[in-house]
Amino acid sequence: EVYFNITEINQGFKVDFNFNQLEIRFSVEFKIEDNRLIVTIPFDSIKEGKKYGITAITLLPVFGACNTDTDGYAFYPDGSGAISNFNSKKSKSLTTDYSWTIYGTDKADIDQYHYEENTDTRNAMMPVFGMKKENSAFLGIINKGEADATIKYSPGGSIVDLNYINATFTYRRVIDLTDLGGSGINQDKDEFIAKFDMKLQKKDAEITYVFLENHEADYSGMANAYRAYLLDNNKLNTSNDNYDSIPLYLNIFMGIYEDRVLFDKYISMTDFDQTIDILKELDSNGSNNCIIGLSGWSENGYREYYTPFVVENKLGGGNGLTKLSQYTRSRKFELYLNNNFIKSGTNKIFSDRGRLVFSGASIPVTDQNNTLYLINMDHLFNKFIPQYLKLAKRYQIGLTLEGPGKWVYDDHNSKHPFTRQQSVDYIVDNLKNITAGGQRISLEGNAYTLASSSLIRNLSDDDSGYDITTKPVPFYQMVVHGYIPYYSTPGNLSSDFTAQKLKWVEYGYLPSFEVSNKSAEMIKYTDYNKLFSSQFSYLKNTIEETVKDMNDRLGNIQNARMINHTQLQEGVYEIKYDNGTMVYVNYNNYQVSIGDISVKALDYTVKKG
Repeated sequence: EVYFNITEINQGFKVDFNFNQLEIRFSVEFKIEDNRLIVTIPFDSIKEGKKYGITAITLLPVFGACNTDTDGYAFYPDGSGAISNFNSKKSKSLTTDYSWTIYGTDKADIDQYHYEENTDTRNAMMPVFGMKKENSAFLGIINKGEADATIKYSPGGSIVDLNYINATFTYRRVIDLTDLGGSGINQDKDEFIAKFDMKLQKKDAEITYVFLENHEADYSGMANAYRAYLLDNNKLNTSNDNYDSIPLYLNIFMGIYEDRVLFDKYISMTDFDQTIDILKELDSNGSNNCIIGLSGWSENGYREYYTPFVVENKLGGGNGLTKLSQYTRSRKFELYLNNNFIKSGTNKIFSDRGRLVFSGASIPVTDQNNTLYLINMDHLFNKFIPQYLKLAKRYQIGLTLEGPGKWVYDDHNSKHPFTRQQSVDYIVDNLKNITAGGQRISLEGNAYTLASSSLIRNLSDDDSGYDITTKPVPFYQMVVHGYIPYYSTPGNLSSDFTAQKLKWVEYGYLPSFEVSNKSAEMIKYTDYNKLFSSQFSYLKNTIEETVKDMNDRLGNIQNARMINHTQLQEGVYEIKYDNGTMVYVNYNNYQVSIGDISVKALDYTVKKG
């Protein structure tokens, strides 16, 4: 049995729930502010007895529920965003609920991270969900406790003949325990058993519901509402430079080791002088607005994790990087050093075990080969990254922090433990400190990075392809366009460059390529297996033609906000910016007409405002 009591509070009311037999109590507060409903579970209202405890709470589980014949859809943040129509034949035939853990898998798991990297798995990067019903809609924004939240969508027919979407907050996570009579670190993962954490995670849980009507009641209106929320709460970086053209993002692949039986071989693909030559050639041919990332620049090359911050001598050393930095600054190009900030290699683990992430079984989290480990957040921001910042200041360049913007996890380190939510809050505070002095940083796109990021790296341009999904939508891109530039799959790594370029146009991406001075044939025996065609001399014309075409036709949109995205017909999309520019993209292999606008096959048309 459950008893409840309703009392009035400022701007709303509070419901106290009392599960007497379980000795569990908590309160839910409801407040109205403008056109928003704010629903909160204050942590200090949660009370438990000695026998039973809370594992998770779902807030307003069937809020806005509607039947399958309703004209509308559910929105969820799968990758760039996706929607599921209520009345489609596909959704009516499905009998499974779908869920998305905010910020990805809720467990520290290196093998899972590698799987996601290799398969381009899409995560929920923004703590939002929504529902459209005819001429009205709502957007749910999880603004407290989001790192421990899971979004669940239940299509009509899976449980009852209703469509509904909600968020569940986890208070106790399942942790892995193992028989410590085994070999500890090297123990077979099949020996692990599951148990709920005894500690109740301390956090408020809160969802803000924003209500939309008429022409704003769609996923575009939801994106505009979330952008406004971020701006109102200083959670979106507004200090980035205004661009007078669309920049080219160019990732330079520099060096890597090839494993051999006796002596490993270092392969220099692009040194610093060659990088300058590449940039000069592009600059002289019209590509005079570049953002450059350097991969494999440090000692021992690409994928050497937790390396000392020493510039590889075989690439030109510190003097070579100084020359490159001076050149890019003279041309007002942005230059970033890429490095992974989550993983550490085996040869460094036993020097300081306190800097590692530990599982609930009090053993370091490692991969299946016991060769990589995760770095504790305290060590990362207090010892590791400060060294990197010194390097950045010395050479006056930007930093790419690979990892903190993509993966968060519980850490049972005895010296510096973190829950997922504590990790997120810790990252946010430290990123603010790093950027306070003007330091540029590039990160993956989890929403908590948006107040600090100067460049969003490898942003997903699709969804996970679940059966429930009617179509992917550029929700994420609509939120950030005009504030933070972003790039996705390099054009030369795409299986279909024409389609990839059209996606850049539709979703507002920077054109991007990954290049090297030497042929990718040189690294075919290394563990970097994505670079099939990278030689700049071969890609030069494609890069220059792409940058020129996008700037000639789209150049005035880089600083504009994307305010509306609509599918007009199969394979045809209309995108509207707040400066009046309209873009029409046609993925079909035949020409289409929209009123007085014609769009050629596999092309796009721009109508300036």
